[in-house]
Formats: sequence, C-alpha cells, structure tokens
Amino acid sequence: MLEKKELCVCEITSALNLAPSTVSKHISILRDAGLVVDEKKGKWVHCHLPQRYNSEIAGKIVELLKEHLNEYEQIISDSEFVNKIICNGVCKR
Repeated sequence: MLEKKELCVCEITSALNLAPSTVSKHISILRDAGLVVDEKKGKWVHCHLPQRYNSEIAGKIVELLKEHLNEYEQIISDSEFVNKIICNGVCKR
C-alpha cells in the first residue's frame, strides 16, 4: 500500500480492518527493520517507504515482495481500497 502513497496509520488500519494497536506494532517492527519510515504530523502518524533502504538485502527483499505479492487478489483489492480512502474521512478526531 505504501508503494502507492504515504498513508496515515488510521488509513492503514481501515484498509486492513485491524486494530490500531496491531497496525502500530507492525509498523514499529517494519520501522526498526528500516523498511518503513513513520513521521508524526499533528495528531497522526504517517508512513511511507524510505527513499533508500539501510541495507542491500532489505532493498532486494522489498523488490521480491513487490514482484510476487502484486499477483494476489487481496493485495490488489487492498491497493484499490487505498486509492479511495482519504485520511480525513477515516481518522477519528
């Protein structure tokens, strides 16, 4: 999903239909691995892919995932959903 655009944690939560705590935990793991960058913007945390990965292996893993995961219906469906959601529409104020 982050390949398409930067997303607020609430958008990711909505797209995956998971609890915010679950999404935050997974983002934390991905951030620690250098696979995702998260930034606080006001009340919300926005995530995006890094411009460069901190290791060659991480970059190769992401490229392999992109190649193979884009074949799955759920990935395609989630990607289409992400294109339709707007942070202000799903974020609780």
